[in-house]
Amino acid sequence: MALNLLLAFPVPLTLADCRKAMGIGPTLAAKCLGLQYPPYFKKETGVVGVSVGEINLFMILAHLHPHWRLTTPYDPVLLPDLLIHTQPTGDEIKALRIKLAQTQAAMAEQLGYKLSSWKMKENLLKPASLKTAEYNLLLMLCNEHPSLGITAA
Repeated sequence: MALNLLLAFPVPLTLADCRKAMGIGPTLAAKCLGLQYPPYFKKETGVVGVSVGEINLFMILAHLHPHWRLTTPYDPVLLPDLLIHTQPTGDEIKALRIKLAQTQAAMAEQLGYKLSSWKMKENLLKPASLKTAEYNLLLMLCNEHPSLGITAA
């Protein structure tokens, strides 16, 4: 089952376009991704790449995603507080993948990871970190996000 995720922003859209459509400035956008302003600015200006999770989360929140629609209205100023910023355990990451009916290989491919990198995220003793955007996106796809819901477009 494909999760209908975008691997890149559709031309001509950018991270900045999504942020503006969300009605937030770069400082709030950085907080949404769990970043300080300088690393976020590097993503917005193209110096550093944007992850698949970040692309899809911002596309959904900006109401620009071709496959997913946000069903929960939000106050843009409060958006960083609506997103989950805690790090999930390996068990929690595995449970989300299983709920989405994905193999490790399929999940890795759809989120732009090598299989070995994804397996490390599901490590029970010391999981590799999952980006804030990825965790929130997976929670939304599983209909388990405490504040934000989505539906297929």
